[in-house]
Order: sequence, then structure tokens, then C-alpha cells
Amino acid sequence: MSRLQILFVGVAYLFNCTLGLKCPHGFEEYHQSCYMVDEDREDFSNAFQKCQAMNSELLKVNSNQELNYIKRLVGRSPQRVDGYWIGRFYDWTRGKWFESDPAHWLILNSDLNLSYEQQYKPLGYICETVAK
Repeated sequence: MSRLQILFVGVAYLFNCTLGLKCPHGFEEYHQSCYMVDEDREDFSNAFQKCQAMNSELLKVNSNQELNYIKRLVGRSPQRVDGYWIGRFYDWTRGKWFESDPAHWLILNSDLNLSYEQQYKPLGYICETVAK
């Protein structure tokens, strides 16, 4: 490998590390996933569609560690909303998924606890995608 090739590889590596190119613009990386908290108030359907438009989906919480990270991420947000639409949450103590369905729409509420809300209430939302 020539010095120029080595320099190019080194610069590309540093560029990737410092700018966080693993995630789309506006998303933050944590353990091979990318997250974006949006305080724009949307009903469940619009929040779902906006995440899809960004090649992502509403947050699916797979662990307590992930939930704690999301709580820290939301806590850094300058704006406060009544809650955030999410897709689903796995409760390890009960060994089952909690998901939004036509009667119950899962949110992370303003106290950063999981609860349900009516699908038409305008709330923020959290999108998730895989880091690349």
C-alpha cells in the first residue's frame, strides 16, 4: 500500500469515527442501533409513517439498558412533550412483549415510564434503525 493510500484510509477512518457516519443524519448511535427523538407532535399513524420515511421504525425496546439509554437521550432534549410514541417493549421479568394494538397505543410518557395512550393524541416519537 502506498503512503497516499494509507493516508486516505486513515482519514476515511477518522472521518467515519468523528462524524458518526454509522447512523443517518439526526440519529444517535448506541450498541449498533440508531435513535432519533422528535418532539414534533404527531398522532400514532403519522409518527409511524414519519419513521418509515426515514428508513426506520418506531422504537422497539429490547432491554433495560436500551430503555435507560433512551431515557437519557430524551432527558437531553430541550423541549418537553407529554410523551413519545414507541413501537414495543420487551418485559424481561414477565417474559413477553408489550406492543401497540388497536385498543392500546404504547408510549414513553413525560415521566419516562411506559404507558398507553389514545392513538390520536399528538405526541413526540422515537425512531430506531440499525447502524450501518
